Amino acid sequence: MRLGLVSGAYPPKLRSHINHRLYAQLHGLDYKYDTQRYENLQTPHFHKLMAVLGIIESYDWVMWLDEDAFFTDFSFDVTELVRSEPVEVFFVACKSPISPQGGWTFLNSGVFFVRNSSSGRKLLADALSVPKSDVKAAWKPEIYGFLTRGEQAHVIHVLHKNGLLDHIRLHDFRAFNARPYHWPDGSECELYPVVHFPGSKNKLTDIDRFSSRFGRDSTMIPPDLLARLGRPLDIEPDS
Repeated sequence: MRLGLVSGAYPPKLRSHINHRLYAQLHGLDYKYDTQRYENLQTPHFHKLMAVLGIIESYDWVMWLDEDAFFTDFSFDVTELVRSEPVEVFFVACKSPISPQGGWTFLNSGVFFVRNSSSGRKLLADALSVPKSDVKAAWKPEIYGFLTRGEQAHVIHVLHKNGLLDHIRLHDFRAFNARPYHWPDGSECELYPVVHFPGSKNKLTDIDRFSSRFGRDSTMIPPDLLARLGRPLDIEPDS
């Protein structure tokens, strides 16, 4: 099974690409850092759908990570999350936790896997093209949760509208999309394999506050790993 990792943003603001690339290197996976400017997107959040579509045909599965998502456990093997999925499953994500303010969504698309299949590619294309007015008109907050302004709402809309729920796998958020407030005082950074900072009004501050709890910097890379490998340099976008 070939799995490719991709992340990025336009314009990039954080240093998570260093985290993502190092994780990929340690696990023998390809990594694409995509900071390309894509034209005519409904919002900047749709960048991720274009980035995934740009590489998906080279792999069996693609894993997307938002710029504000970081690996915390570098021994965690992401391939195990999709290796045994039956062929009819083409999209894997986590359910949204309930935020401290009480908000939630049907799923969170900050970290997800999509299979290189006609169904997987069509999901991305349909989410890109469906008008926001259609999504808003059909939204059922009691089922779908909070209506976000980005591509996540479009993915949720397409999955429900097209009757695709039997072809997706939704894990508990702890599997690979935990929030910083899920780490209790005294826990290890590796408690959950991925930390994600959606909705933060000051991501740099929140990332630094979380990482400093565990003696890490804004790349979220463990100090012992940095000591063994030498400090990674900032990585330029892939051409």
